[in-house]
Amino acid sequence: MNIERIAFTLSLVAIISLHVLPASAITRLESTSKWIITLEAEEENGKFAYDGSTLRNLTKVKVGFFPTAGGGDESKATRYETFWMREGKPLGLERYSKLSIPENDDVALRVTANEAIGYTEQSAIADAILRVLLDLYGNSNIVTRIIVPSGSISGISAALQSHNFTTAKSSNAAKLAVFLQTEDGTSTTLYYTR
Repeated sequence: MNIERIAFTLSLVAIISLHVLPASAITRLESTSKWIITLEAEEENGKFAYDGSTLRNLTKVKVGFFPTAGGGDESKATRYETFWMREGKPLGLERYSKLSIPENDDVALRVTANEAIGYTEQSAIADAILRVLLDLYGNSNIVTRIIVPSGSISGISAALQSHNFTTAKSSNAAKLAVFLQTEDGTSTTLYYTR
């Protein structure tokens, strides 16, 4: 893994985070990455509700990916994995395919939601983001941004902060920076410092 390239990209992302971009720029921003990874959370209340079961209040996070080349058809996204969570903690994982994104390709993560997502889904999404980031960085990919629904940036940011991320960059202590941006252009940068 080329540390200089990652450091340069993270610095560039930090500079970009100083600007608020209009909602129309989201499609353009996504297209600057070669790949999009989608994360979608949904509650699965009652899925395993039977006598003796302790599995209650589960959240499922579905993860897929697709290239942006040729217009990036999300309907043809490859199913990557599904996380099963309870109160933001992982219970299980179903992996459907290999993460077949070439090394060093730029990737944007996008949280998709059909409706407003609550605290439980935000916690599950944050945990899934961390796990997907590990896969991507293990593959030497560069994550350019994480796009989240407008009403969820503070909740997802708070959930990430419960995993040792902070909004304040501590001199040279930051080991990783992630750039969160909403559909309406609001943004924040979080730094992993542990």
